[in-house]
Amino acid sequence: MSKNKLLKLKLSAAIVLIFVVGIAAVYGGVKAYQSYGDAPKVVVEGNYIEASGPVEKMGAVASPDIPFNWLSVGGVREWAYSMTPNTATTTICAFASPAATSTLDFASVALTTSSSTASIITVAKAATAYATTTVISSPITISANAQAEIVASSTYSNQAAWVFGPSQYLVVGMQGGVGTMSPAGTCKVRWIQLSD
Repeated sequence: MSKNKLLKLKLSAAIVLIFVVGIAAVYGGVKAYQSYGDAPKVVVEGNYIEASGPVEKMGAVASPDIPFNWLSVGGVREWAYSMTPNTATTTICAFASPAATSTLDFASVALTTSSSTASIITVAKAATAYATTTVISSPITISANAQAEIVASSTYSNQAAWVFGPSQYLVVGMQGGVGTMSPAGTCKVRWIQLSD
């Protein structure tokens, strides 16, 4: 056998070997990505792994507004609520604290309309939604038909009152005068949960 024929034979064998290895690689790659039955697949860093049960769908919020009253980040859970003031009552806003010991982080009252006479706004903690038992911020006097923005401050001397037991109430009371109690605006509150 001549040297030329031997070289052609070796080249042909190498080409066939490369072709067979290429087909095996393509076939193996296709088999790796084929589905076997109805079992869902979970992709982990490019590899497929058989899931033992149904794969839960992930969700997302389509806006910056979160439609829930609580949010947990890094193990810290915050609760937030907002409401329009009640009219014809001295309890214009009341919020139940979380069903776990919590500390009040923020409370505010923004009134675009207050009362037809001067009145006093009190922010307090109570066991029911209809009392202002433990005042947690200095009472604020509002002139008749005035607008007001009140933020309860933790610099008030009664800081221990800012810790709420499970399901206690933050109450915003409006007293004074004999006019019409028809406040308009928004009350807001935010707690940080201390225990589970």
